Amino acid sequence: MLDKAIEAFSGVIAMDGANGISVAVGNMTFATWMGYAEVFVTHPNIATNIQDASRLLTAEVLTEKAGEIVDLALRYPDMSAGHNFIGKVNPAVRAKTSVHPVWADARTVFSLGLDWSNDASASEKKRLKEQLVQASLELERIVGIDGGTYINEANPYEPHWQAAFWGSNYESLLEIKRRIDRTNLMVCNRCIGTDFVYNP
Repeated sequence: MLDKAIEAFSGVIAMDGANGISVAVGNMTFATWMGYAEVFVTHPNIATNIQDASRLLTAEVLTEKAGEIVDLALRYPDMSAGHNFIGKVNPAVRAKTSVHPVWADARTVFSLGLDWSNDASASEKKRLKEQLVQASLELERIVGIDGGTYINEANPYEPHWQAAFWGSNYESLLEIKRRIDRTNLMVCNRCIGTDFVYNP
């Protein structure tokens, strides 16, 4: 399986060492969910001052707009660019879930991440968060309003969050939310049916 991953990413791997680019490909197999959680849930980047602007990228975006994605990453030197490979998703099964429909065609989650020190001033945090919003808007411009993102690695200040998180599923999910949670007890930042929206 690792050989297939290396073959699929041969073009990316070939960039290793060019202009300060570092590339690594690996494969990790876990027998249980807890085995996975013991490795990743204790990762030092979880529950810290790190936030991402992200979008799901389809094969079309990767082949036709790769230059725009690279240019965007270069415009934000304070942010770290990265991606998580998705692999093939079964559209028949994916269509039965609440996640954004673009997951059926997505090949990777591209993100621009930033962080700040624990003693950063309020104005510095606000500046970085506003920069993150701008990066989200630029990613949206590149991939389109229907591009979508992975909500767990998304900008908590996502400007067009209904479209980015759920796409065409939002209205049906809102209908379910209103039917099940009639008093709107369950709310959070940028969740279905909420007016609870944090700003930078």
